[in-house]
Amino acid sequence: MRGVKNKSDSDCSELEPEAKKCKTEESPPEAKTILTEELESDEKSTTTATPDSSFNLPTPQPSEQAPRFVKPPRSPSPEPSYPSLLNLSDDVLLHILSFIGPSDLVSLAHCSERLNNIARDKSLWRVCDLRPRILSLNRLHNVLHWLQPVTLSFASCGPLEIMPPLKEGETIEPTWLLSFMILLSKYAPNLKTLVLENHIIDCNKILIEDFPPSVENLSLKSCIFKNVPKQSSYFLGIHSSMSRLRALDLTDSSWFVPHSLLALSKCAVLEELVLDGCDVSECMPYASLAANYGFCNLRLLDLRNTAVSDVEVSCFNKMKTLRHLYISASEEVQPLRLPYSFSYVTDLSITAFGESPAVHRQVLGRQVQVVGRPPCLIETLLLNNYPGITDLTLRHVVVAMPHLKLLDLTNTGVTSEGLAKFKTDRPSVTLVVSPNMIPSEA
Repeated sequence: MRGVKNKSDSDCSELEPEAKKCKTEESPPEAKTILTEELESDEKSTTTATPDSSFNLPTPQPSEQAPRFVKPPRSPSPEPSYPSLLNLSDDVLLHILSFIGPSDLVSLAHCSERLNNIARDKSLWRVCDLRPRILSLNRLHNVLHWLQPVTLSFASCGPLEIMPPLKEGETIEPTWLLSFMILLSKYAPNLKTLVLENHIIDCNKILIEDFPPSVENLSLKSCIFKNVPKQSSYFLGIHSSMSRLRALDLTDSSWFVPHSLLALSKCAVLEELVLDGCDVSECMPYASLAANYGFCNLRLLDLRNTAVSDVEVSCFNKMKTLRHLYISASEEVQPLRLPYSFSYVTDLSITAFGESPAVHRQVLGRQVQVVGRPPCLIETLLLNNYPGITDLTLRHVVVAMPHLKLLDLTNTGVTSEGLAKFKTDRPSVTLVVSPNMIPSEA
């Protein structure tokens, strides 16, 4: 094995003669000259380099710009955090939501499960007042599903106030449906106050029996009732279907008919009846029967802008529970200034309340025989826009109404002398009169 030569060794021996030839060969003179010039230029460049440099790098020319230092890319920073509503505690959120209306509360509950749970808190649904917003039927239907047994008051406003006047033969669709009454009774069984304003209700579809039986305060202000029965009152049977009713507001109810007084008078616990703007003229038979045999607990009777006269007002003089009586004529239609007329209220009807020491009294030139009457317990008496109310009423009030606390005689026929005398006799009574009738301080 030692005698055998390696192939690689033989190859190297073959290359050695060729390498020796290259060493022995001389380069031509022209190549030497070029090489010396290159070496000299390299020496010059090395003299300009810094002593610490380990490599001989060419110096950049003045016209050339040095390369800029590029900063290494930064790692992506986290996005800035902004305050969020959900970062607040439940107690704080509950306090904030207490300032939001029921309709907006339902919308906010769809944002997250947590807001949905907080929006259903009982404290937010004790009073559900949707006014003044006018909701569509679908929106109103959704809100009614959110009512709870703790809901004691519900109020809704219809579109009548913003609707254009109806053209001849044009019909309007109801804005309060029977299904809404069913939802009220189902989800708010303890409802005490129900306020429906500017709604359109079809009497053929919603009967008085369909109203929640738990309601104690009912307001149907400025509502329109379609298909009102003519032969009987819409309120027929209200004393049994709504036996807890204590206050009824029918302001601006043009559909109200006078014979409904008989049905309302049967409500055993009714204390307040507001008929402001209703037509109760020529209702003397119904008013007399209602006052004598009904209204056992009526304390407040509002007959403003009802076109009542002495005939109707005098029917209520035997009511022992009446404490507040409001009567006024519309300022748009002023009554005629006649000595006596059945078209408006005069001294004749007011002096019929309470007893007077004198057996005979002079009322508008007539001798009136005073019969036995219950004592008058009226505390608030409002008589506006009646020129037939004169100083005679003031003299009667001094004696016959000992519990009176407030007397409003704006735009009446009383004189400054009569008012001054009344203030002297009854200084504790608050007197409201027109600016031109203020009595001078004596």
